[in-house]
Amino acid sequence: MEVKKPYPKSVLKNMSLTMEDRAEKLHNLFSKEHLNQIKSIFSMFVLSEMQIKAISAICEQNMQYGSSRDVEIRKKTTLLMENTFIRRNLSGNENGIYLGLDLGGTNFRVVRMKFVEGTANTVLKYYKIPDECFTGPCHLVFEYMADCIEDFLKYDNLENEKNIPLGFTFSFPSEKKNLTHNLPVKLVAIISDTTAALITGNFLDKKCTIGLILGTGSNVCYIENVDSIEKWEDDNDCSKQVMINVEWGGLSDTGCLDFLRNKYDYNVDKLSNHINSFTFEKLFSGLYLGEVVRQILTDMTKLGILFNKNGSQKLFTPWRFQTMYVADIESDTDEDFTNTSNILKELDLLQLSQKADLMLVKEVCALVSQRGAYIVAAALSALVDRTKREVVTIAVDGSLYENHPKYHSYMMDVIHALSPQTKTNIILAKDSSGQGSAIAAALVTQKS
Repeated sequence: MEVKKPYPKSVLKNMSLTMEDRAEKLHNLFSKEHLNQIKSIFSMFVLSEMQIKAISAICEQNMQYGSSRDVEIRKKTTLLMENTFIRRNLSGNENGIYLGLDLGGTNFRVVRMKFVEGTANTVLKYYKIPDECFTGPCHLVFEYMADCIEDFLKYDNLENEKNIPLGFTFSFPSEKKNLTHNLPVKLVAIISDTTAALITGNFLDKKCTIGLILGTGSNVCYIENVDSIEKWEDDNDCSKQVMINVEWGGLSDTGCLDFLRNKYDYNVDKLSNHINSFTFEKLFSGLYLGEVVRQILTDMTKLGILFNKNGSQKLFTPWRFQTMYVADIESDTDEDFTNTSNILKELDLLQLSQKADLMLVKEVCALVSQRGAYIVAAALSALVDRTKREVVTIAVDGSLYENHPKYHSYMMDVIHALSPQTKTNIILAKDSSGQGSAIAAALVTQKS
């Protein structure tokens, strides 16, 4: 993918103009009163250039807090800046067989990577997690995983191997269980999905120094010089770099980004399972984007702007408007409302809809999506600057980034504007968790 040249003028100034453009499209379709109400709601999602730059600066400041040796300073932020203990990337000389495990919401994946002088051959197998594993004690999950590993070893003719290095991507708190009892494997690395995205990204592109999860939730990991981490405790490793897991989902939990939040964001937070937590990712990630849109559409319906003030039970049901609807609606063009119509039909709203309703729903999805992508990109620019490299690739894994047709371009616009000194590219590292954990096993067993 070609890297764009830096913009001669900041693209950030155009976001407010975009709002006016959106409102102008609707000018002849709504009354003056309703048009003013629409503009008022739209204005809550427009970020000024100063606000977008502030996001980047606040993210950098919080990373400094999280990296401090002083415990009291670290308490100023929710960013953990965790040491992953992954100290190097692949050298290109790796040899051997490595396994990777990825425990997802419905599937368990086992990956085998066989390296010969740095070139890898990969085998992947999926296992559907039985329902009893979700409702029973946790040991059932680990016993099932052990059975899957045993099956995979037979499937890939590895039963006679000994002590195969094994990596495990597991992004939830847990006690360590014995996955490998009586199996010819050795667990050598447990990593997060974000670290796996970075590791896989670097396998795909040697310029990759940042890994981002942008799906249901969000997190970021990047390669840092150990000299820049004040709280770093020296070790015997000769490498001067380390992968840092930022854990940024709650960046704004301290209130440092409250200037971004509006009444709809606060309503979504109140409806969530963890009120006042993970407030940063609630502004842009997949679990919440659809609900933000639903809140706006509900308000507009009650004001009589949409659907002749009628609506439907599905529209008025929290969490019923899924983020995949937002992505599908964003795929429609200005002249084609096929996806929008299908989704409104699914929500029992199409029979209440005129062309004006279709257009307004589409513009709401576009503005909420743009704001979300701008926020995550502004924070990413802080990491791009922190790497101090001329060329940076960001590897992204997650359903929101993969399926939304415009998140990539929105993000690139902001990163290019805020970090013009760096040639930045964003790539998809699809299903990185399994492959990343296998590569992690190679990295920690082939230290140099």
